[in-house]
Amino acid sequence: MSRLDGYHIMVVSQYFLTIIDFINLEFVSKKYEGNIDKFHNNPIQINKTTLKYFSHLETLNVWSKESELFGNVLFNKIERTGKDSVFNFETKFYQINIWFEVDYTLTQVHKNSNFCFKNVVYTEKDRLNFGEVIPTSIRSLGEKCFSSSQMTSIQIPNNVTDIKRLCFVQCHLLELIILPSYMKIINNCTFYGCSALKSIVVPNAVTSFEYECFKNCEQLSLVSMLNAVIYFKDFCFDNCKKLATIDFESIEFLGDNCFERCTLLKRVEIPKLNDYLAKQAFYSCSSLSIVDIQGNYDRIGCECFYNCVSLVSVSFPDSITCFGNRCFSGCSELKTISLPKKLKNLAEECFSRCLKLKEIEIPNEVTKIYNSCFMECSMLEKVQLPNGISEINEDTFFKCRKLNTINIHKNVKYLRGGCFEDCNSLDICVPTTVVHCDQFCFKNCKSVVNQKKKTGFLFWF
Repeated sequence: MSRLDGYHIMVVSQYFLTIIDFINLEFVSKKYEGNIDKFHNNPIQINKTTLKYFSHLETLNVWSKESELFGNVLFNKIERTGKDSVFNFETKFYQINIWFEVDYTLTQVHKNSNFCFKNVVYTEKDRLNFGEVIPTSIRSLGEKCFSSSQMTSIQIPNNVTDIKRLCFVQCHLLELIILPSYMKIINNCTFYGCSALKSIVVPNAVTSFEYECFKNCEQLSLVSMLNAVIYFKDFCFDNCKKLATIDFESIEFLGDNCFERCTLLKRVEIPKLNDYLAKQAFYSCSSLSIVDIQGNYDRIGCECFYNCVSLVSVSFPDSITCFGNRCFSGCSELKTISLPKKLKNLAEECFSRCLKLKEIEIPNEVTKIYNSCFMECSMLEKVQLPNGISEINEDTFFKCRKLNTINIHKNVKYLRGGCFEDCNSLDICVPTTVVHCDQFCFKNCKSVVNQKKKTGFLFWF
């Protein structure tokens, strides 16, 4: 069995977590004796007790504000911990690496010292004091750093790897921004309200657009990105009125209200959505005409396509079992839709006011059609109910004025209030198996035959 030599065990020991690990290693083999003496910097956090083990220490690594600095002063007493250092004298180091986050102002206080700052954030206060040109030492831009700035363009240097939430919120004049290559997410509300921003090139490393990151970017028309982005979170493009197209090739998650009020968005094709299609995701996308969303998901959220008045074609996988309330309500151009075979129910107002919907085939798995599901579908002529339906709920077909054919099979026991009210073309025969009809079930229908009463005159219940 091969064993690590002294050099390679030193490399491995850089990843130890405690001083006990280093001490125990010394007893494993004689060739590992003195391993800790080889270190000229501390790979673990140390204090006044453990400092003695690193006899050749030249560079001090510090990972937290609470770490011991051995008499070297970084913050004043109040800013640090409110306590004096436990050291009464200063231990000299060639260099002190500060790995925890500090603001740019602090780095300027220690500009000509042996402190080396590895994680510098440019804050809003820094920007007001030092200007809008980002220094090369910066690793992140702080929360609200450029909030309400009057700048029209900015290039963020590649040394920046993180842009915090609200960084450019309400920069109403910002038209052009060049993002750094190594950032991985676009944070919450980063560009919220940048109403003049017209286009953005997304770095290849970005995998997620977070909450409201581009909300109210009313002029945004182009989002250029490769197939690395997986997440579009809640409201991320809400009210991007000029956004007409976007590449969904790699998207697996869409958040609530993700594209709400994107009034120029015309087409949505997602090949592999792996979470549910969120509520109000395309709410009031008035130009959206074609939707093809495939993948392994089982439900479509409430009002997902509400008031998409141009929608004419939709395609979903058969894995879907549930449509949310008002899912397609107000899709006035939708003429036909093929419902998923595993669909279990049709939610409240699911297809209400789909004014051009003429015919719909409801899958056999559907056992429940909720209130007002097809309300005011004024062109709907024919409906075939599956055998699992036991009741027709309130206002289900209210004001479906051209509905002339519907099968009420023997399993239907209850007809709820207004379910066929103002279906002026409906000529219907109520079977004897129906045990209860609420008031106004058939008000203003053309003709209703109640087999139970053996009558043929016009009436409503």
